[in-house]
Amino acid sequence: MSKSQAAAFTAYHRHGFVRVATCTPHVRPADVAFNRDSLLDEMRRADAARVDLLVCPELSLSSYAIDDLHMQDALLTAVEEALGDLIEASAEMTP
Repeated sequence: MSKSQAAAFTAYHRHGFVRVATCTPHVRPADVAFNRDSLLDEMRRADAARVDLLVCPELSLSSYAIDDLHMQDALLTAVEEALGDLIEASAEMTP
């Protein structure tokens, strides 16, 4: 078997596998810009590690908060905008 054939055989995508990772970004309650940047850092790390699917904790953009903070329009709008930023950034990344 040639070196290129061996490399092709050992490529995990060829066999239907994907590299999955989880992350635990640093977050601050209701600090969407900080949380977005923290998630973006994790996405970049995953991209550098050639991860195919990165799983993040729920509410990573808004973080958990007491009371009805999640129902405030300002926070929801900021989360939607940050999500758009992450989607745009992810277009150039593996995960």
